Amino acid sequence: MNPNDFPTTRRIRRWAGVVAFVATAAAVFGVAVIAQETPAGAARASFRRAARATTTVPPKPATTTTVAKVTQATSAPTTAKPKVTSTTAVAKATTSTTAARVATTSAPGGVMFGAMTEESGNTLTQLANFESSAGKKASLYGYYASFYYDADFDTAKANAISSRGTIPMLTWEPWQPNGVVNQPNYSLAKIAGGSFDAYLTRWATQIKSWNRPLWLRFAHEMNGDWYPWSEGLNGNTAGQYVAAWRHVHDVFANVGAAVSRRQEDFCRVQQSR
Repeated sequence: MNPNDFPTTRRIRRWAGVVAFVATAAAVFGVAVIAQETPAGAARASFRRAARATTTVPPKPATTTTVAKVTQATSAPTTAKPKVTSTTAVAKATTSTTAARVATTSAPGGVMFGAMTEESGNTLTQLANFESSAGKKASLYGYYASFYYDADFDTAKANAISSRGTIPMLTWEPWQPNGVVNQPNYSLAKIAGGSFDAYLTRWATQIKSWNRPLWLRFAHEMNGDWYPWSEGLNGNTAGQYVAAWRHVHDVFANVGAAVSRRQEDFCRVQQSR
């Protein structure tokens, strides 16, 4: 028997023809074909929708919310590091090619923070820039003067430093600063023996009249061999540096400038009373 002769087969073929005709008409005439769901199909569709609803992954938080959380976390207050005023931290500043040369000096009640720049004149721009970078104001500012070039105490320079609330620390060198150590005219014996007393007295009188605190650093680094006042050069012998230093100190004391012998490398000229 031919299977195509079965009644069921004929009905299926007939319905297939109808569906094909409707699909063709829809394609040709743009007819919208809506298939009606059977009760069983509707139930399965409803189950699938319910399943999707229960397994849907919640949406990710908005980008702005995430950014806000990150910002809050990164902007949390942090404990500020205390400023370090130890001599070790100060020494590190000298390793920078742009930093000023720095020194610390012991003083009653603590440590004084000092600086020395290579600028000339009285504007002190480099000092101001250094203090801004260091985040700390200098208590001492160092600069130089010599017996040969500086006939008088430079009050304008000292005023520029003092007006900033900084104490001038003047390194006073008994020589002609040209790098030559053979300068017998500035021997320690001549300084101690009074050969420069008129010059020393003029300076002491001017500093007394200026009447502000000053740290006078006379003939520094005496224990080396690179300055004319070093022992072993220009006829200088052991003990003569002490004699020369004390003589300079006494000249200042004799004109009434209040001085201190607190440190062997400093004449601390204090404000006269």
